[in-house]
Amino acid sequence: LEGIVRESDMILVARGDLGMQFPLEEIPILQHKIIEAARLMGKPVIIATQVLASMMENPAPTRAEVTDVAHAIAEGVDGIMLTGETAVGKYPLEAVKWLRSIIETNEGRVSVELKPIDDDIQKRFAHSIAKLAESISSKLAIYTQKGRMATRIAAYRPRIQIYAASNNIKTLRKLTMVWGLKPIKVKANDYKEGLEAAYQELLKNKYLSEDETIVLTYGLIEEGEHIVKIKRKV
Repeated sequence: LEGIVRESDMILVARGDLGMQFPLEEIPILQHKIIEAARLMGKPVIIATQVLASMMENPAPTRAEVTDVAHAIAEGVDGIMLTGETAVGKYPLEAVKWLRSIIETNEGRVSVELKPIDDDIQKRFAHSIAKLAESISSKLAIYTQKGRMATRIAAYRPRIQIYAASNNIKTLRKLTMVWGLKPIKVKANDYKEGLEAAYQELLKNKYLSEDETIVLTYGLIEEGEHIVKIKRKV
């Protein structure tokens, strides 16, 4: 499992396929292990299959389905995928509305704590930045070219707004699937330039209020120094 997660860009927990290979009563255990492995390696994870299956025929989900979705949120998944409910079901719009309602109701009420379990400097840096911004009730902006550090930071689920700025449109599209990230397109030739461009873009779009604080940084690269800025809009 760890080898698969390590080589993947994103993990999909396809419970239907798992159910054909393992006893059904083991699916919750496997789902938990896969989600945990993905988050520990900073990889986005999505669950799918029979999320709101009863809504293929009915306009409202069952209590068990609502509980299943809430449990997935509590485990810290990045996304929940509807399949037959919206592809061939009778109530596709209602299914999307119900899923959104369940997510919005439960997401802010759970605390998904995750700590780095090894000495990987990338993970520890991501954890430290997330905790720094959270501890001072600050927003966080990270300039990234491939999205790896932004994804690692999001894996720790800090209760703050995270902005991921990049000059790479493919990276930004990928980051739309990651929990808590708001992608921002900027023009920059290097990391330090990207950091300033990200800050200016936040000001331009009025994402920062008066006296609001933001932590700005970028992914760890091989250089003599690394910049972490704390700014307050005045």
